[in-house]
Amino acid sequence: IKKSNTTKVSLALDTFGESIRIDQYQTDNGMIQCMRSLLNTTCQKVSEDSMPLKTPQEQAESLKEFIDQKIIIVDYVGSKTIAGRDCDEVHAFYDPKKEDPFAQVSGNLDMNICLDREIGIPLEMLMSFDSGAGDGSGPIKVGMILTDIGFDVGNIVIPEYTDSTEIVGTLV
Repeated sequence: IKKSNTTKVSLALDTFGESIRIDQYQTDNGMIQCMRSLLNTTCQKVSEDSMPLKTPQEQAESLKEFIDQKIIIVDYVGSKTIAGRDCDEVHAFYDPKKEDPFAQVSGNLDMNICLDREIGIPLEMLMSFDSGAGDGSGPIKVGMILTDIGFDVGNIVIPEYTDSTEIVGTLV
């Protein structure tokens, strides 16, 4: 959801029998992240120091550099419609050892992503990556698909938050 200079993104995760929702609010004053479970809600302001790339321009420049250096390989797959919106699907493959041959990581990231043609947000992402555990447990697979999108709808209410992890109450 986007209203003026505030954007809210919500992700619902159903894993291991528990439902969790993550709400992320991007404002002119920074980013607030809330994790909502059945029992409580934790909201905190995300420190800019913990964000490796702070602006969309920095993110785009970094991605372009990775593509130019063949650290990330991107191929066009085709187009489709998700949640009533047209998107272009690309396949991306990331090998962390190409970025740093001495990295102590195991596993690559293999991802199909469908980007909205009008605004560029991902409408669908299917990812597979190694857990890095080294115990032969195999890849972890994650699938996300957009079910709804809204622009300039109502007011976005930013919840109370702290600068450190602290439970601030249950929100409904």
